[in-house]
Amino acid sequence: MKITETLSVKITDIFIDNHVLPFQQRAAYIYCFDFCFDLFLYNLSLLILGIFFHHGWLALVYVFTMSPLKMLAGGMHASSRGICDIISYLTFCIGIIVIIPAIQTFPAFWCFCVLLITIIILAPVDTKSHRLTQKKKRRLKCLTAIYSIMLLSLYLIFFNFFRFDSIQIMFFCVIVIWINQLLGRISKGGSQ
Repeated sequence: MKITETLSVKITDIFIDNHVLPFQQRAAYIYCFDFCFDLFLYNLSLLILGIFFHHGWLALVYVFTMSPLKMLAGGMHASSRGICDIISYLTFCIGIIVIIPAIQTFPAFWCFCVLLITIIILAPVDTKSHRLTQKKKRRLKCLTAIYSIMLLSLYLIFFNFFRFDSIQIMFFCVIVIWINQLLGRISKGGSQ
């Protein structure tokens, strides 16, 4: 977003002018600030959209499931930031408005487990422009496994309290991430 980019440049320049950050790393700090602001505003906008569609709780579950797992597991990237935004918001709206039919049986639980295990095996999917070192890959795979265990626990809690709508949105997110990983592997830059 242009707003986050402008804000990131201004904040970085203030830190550089006050000798808090070195000028040589200006581009890296602009990128980091932009990433953080963009992530915050994107997730906040999803929560606002969820409330607008009368699904605030599901929007929260979506954000909690999708954002961290997608960042850890990796996958295919859009060709531009604008296309990424369109795909991201469209995916959210499909997940929130057109929720997968009720998942009330343990086969869905086992499907969820298999998808998470597959995501862990495939993780992390790096890209042509951002190759990962072996050490970074191991760390991301370990973090993906830990987060997947947390999601599995949350799935069981929701199941225990008959929150099938929450299970549906979690299942939707995991399917989207799995597909994104497969597309990342199939694309030219998605090797491990």
